[in-house]
Order: sequence, then structure tokens, then C-alpha cells
Amino acid sequence: MKEAMAVTGYVSPEELRVLGSKDAQRSVDVRPERDIAEVYSRVSLNDIAEVRSGAETKGSVLVQLILKPKAKVETITSLTSTVTGLRRFHDPVLDRVRALAAPKMIFVG
Repeated sequence: MKEAMAVTGYVSPEELRVLGSKDAQRSVDVRPERDIAEVYSRVSLNDIAEVRSGAETKGSVLVQLILKPKAKVETITSLTSTVTGLRRFHDPVLDRVRALAAPKMIFVG
């Protein structure tokens, strides 16, 4: 088996349909947790080698994006610039979600 980097998380059914295209100007945002929208990974469609998807549940589809070598992945935390937003930025739960958003090494067949 060979190794590859992958991003795993949730997308909308509409985004899943877009994943089949290879539009160089387009990217997809993958949320590591279905119910947390403040953290997500952004991947260009050109950097995706393979898409694995599960069933739709609660308006989201679980996907695993197998990345091409040297793919660029952005991990984004989107919060408001308020005291509450700053507290949320340092929230340990959000730290755990940010760790989930990073690409992981997997084995592919």
C-alpha cells in the first residue's frame, strides 16, 4: 500500500457535486465537524486526486479527499473581532477541531 495525504470532513451535497469538476479557479471548504462552521480546510479542486464520500446525513456528506503530492491545504478559523470571538479563538474545543482540520497521512490501495 502507498501513503497519501488526505483531508476528512463534511461538505454540503451541492459541494459534493462540484468535487467532480477540475476547475482550477475553484476550491472546496471541508468542515472537520458537522456542527462547527468556524473551522474548515480549503483545498483547490486541482489538488484533489480522489474523492471518497459517504451518505448524506443532516444536510452534510462525509468526504475524504485524497490529495495529490505537494497539495496546498489552508486551515481557516473564521471568528468575529470581538471579545467573544477572541475567547472562542482560545477555546480548547476549537483547538481540537483545528487539529482535526489538518491533513493526515493515510494508506491507499
